[in-house]
Amino acid sequence: MKPIKKYLDFFRWMISDSLMRYSKRVIIISLTDFLGVTMQVAALGVVLQYIRSLESGRPVSFFGYSVIAQESFGIFLSFASVSFFLLLISAWMIYYSDVQKFKLRVSFDEYCSKRAILKYSNDWLFSPELLKKERAGQDIDVSKVATGDARFYSRALFMTLNLLKPAYYFLIAVPAMLYISLGLTLILGLIISVSLFYQYKVSKNAAKQSMLLEKYNQEAGVERKKLLSFIDLNVLSNTTHYRKEMENAVERTFQSKAITSRYKALEERLKGAPQSTLVSNILMAVGIFVILIIFIGQSLLYEPQWAITIAYLVAIKVALNQLSRVNRILTGINRFYPQISRYRRFVCNDSYLSFNNKLTPEDNRIDETEIENTNSRADDKFRKALIMPSYLEEGTVIGVYYGEKLTKKTANKVISMLTENALPKSSEMLNEYRIVSSHYPLIDNNLLKTIGIWNEHKNWVEHIQGSINSVESMPEEIYGLFEEKMNDQKWNSIPPKIKLLVAIVGAIISNERVVVISEKSISLLTDDTWNQVIEALNEKNVILYYDNPQNMIKGYQESYQVIIGESEIASIIDPTDSEEKEYLRKVVQDMVKSSKRGLNWAEEDEDEDDAE
Repeated sequence: MKPIKKYLDFFRWMISDSLMRYSKRVIIISLTDFLGVTMQVAALGVVLQYIRSLESGRPVSFFGYSVIAQESFGIFLSFASVSFFLLLISAWMIYYSDVQKFKLRVSFDEYCSKRAILKYSNDWLFSPELLKKERAGQDIDVSKVATGDARFYSRALFMTLNLLKPAYYFLIAVPAMLYISLGLTLILGLIISVSLFYQYKVSKNAAKQSMLLEKYNQEAGVERKKLLSFIDLNVLSNTTHYRKEMENAVERTFQSKAITSRYKALEERLKGAPQSTLVSNILMAVGIFVILIIFIGQSLLYEPQWAITIAYLVAIKVALNQLSRVNRILTGINRFYPQISRYRRFVCNDSYLSFNNKLTPEDNRIDETEIENTNSRADDKFRKALIMPSYLEEGTVIGVYYGEKLTKKTANKVISMLTENALPKSSEMLNEYRIVSSHYPLIDNNLLKTIGIWNEHKNWVEHIQGSINSVESMPEEIYGLFEEKMNDQKWNSIPPKIKLLVAIVGAIISNERVVVISEKSISLLTDDTWNQVIEALNEKNVILYYDNPQNMIKGYQESYQVIIGESEIASIIDPTDSEEKEYLRKVVQDMVKSSKRGLNWAEEDEDEDDAE
């Protein structure tokens, strides 16, 4: 009962969070769908009424006149015209409803994406819990939640709305069947009830395979990364033995449990829809067989009932077809349960656990020691056990390469890892740093806000003047910028070097203890200007964030140079030590070669085979 209760709770939340959020639009869609279906059924009823009149030979009465159907072409034309116009109205109603569903799907997709990003920026970005989870191998991929999971959630909403038409058809067909033959309909209802048990098992298995696919996608990605690293260790060998060994390594990797399980889970997941269709088709075959035995037998042995037989066959065909469609849609929605459930946990601040939470950071990280021992490219004398001090003296400059674009999120991770020995201070440090680059956006057309001065205290002019004067080689145009009225057009016309110096002025004035500077921006400055900037920032700790590890070889007079892996510091280097510098050169060469030969094994997108 626990899984059923869990599913019911999930679907209640999904309905209240999606359908109830757009209640007016959902009511309009439901109404137009109902009218469209009703018009179609009415058109079919008109045709069946005309056929029954032809079969019985009874006169047709309307507007006080009685006419025999077989003897009047006008009656035929009237029935045909009414049926035609009903179908036209139905077509327009259904088209309008479908268009509104697509519009609602796009709107909800946009809303879900915005909500996830806002939730991340407000609740997750500066949360110490985020850092704990990332250290535990539970990295929060907000891009996956805000794009993939949001898209699947909007698809589930669209598919839920697509349940309306088949439900209406089914609800109209069943009373018609009960009216024609109560006993036969009850027998068919019993058969349908038995089939629902198998449909439930199919749907439950589809959700299970989706969860397994999520898990094995991650594990298979780790195996592929290990394979590529293994190949990179042997790129200098191009012998027949090497090529044979590579073939064997590829074969072994793709026969590993993670990858074979991943493809098996994908196959089982895709089989959910045809399995649902199979159950429905077997049900339809049994139903039609029972109808033929009863009605055709009665027509042959007793009074002919061909019109009733046709009407019942049409009704049962409609009912079973729509039931099959409902089952297929529900199976499809259930397959998205893992993604939507993950989205729910994220936006509702529940305990966020990714489906690969059993993987540890060690599972996702290539063993660098093993790489070096196998390849013998770096001697042990270069592996000095440097440890970051728990307290960094003011004026310390640290060069860092992390492998990702400089953002607040990456800065959070870097600062957290650098302050690992002072862990109680790490959450506090997240609010005591600023990023400096040449790509500062203008905030509210206000240069003071742009550099972080939100409260214009009386002596801000003196502060800025003093900060500018602390860097002797400041260009003259810097002085007047803070007194000019600024707009986006003027700001965009300012050279990147001037923007960088403006950002540096803000960093000098600020109270933040840590300044993270993009190394790419520093290349805009001369050595003298950079030395003056470092001198002006001598009361702060400076982190140089490298986009290109090759630039670390030249360096900028850092006290330490640090290379950070996926979840921990991989290397700490003293750039003043010649042996350490040589080790850095070898590490960087290996990293560059690996990046050139590596493949981007992005996680495959979920299949788009749900046409409903």
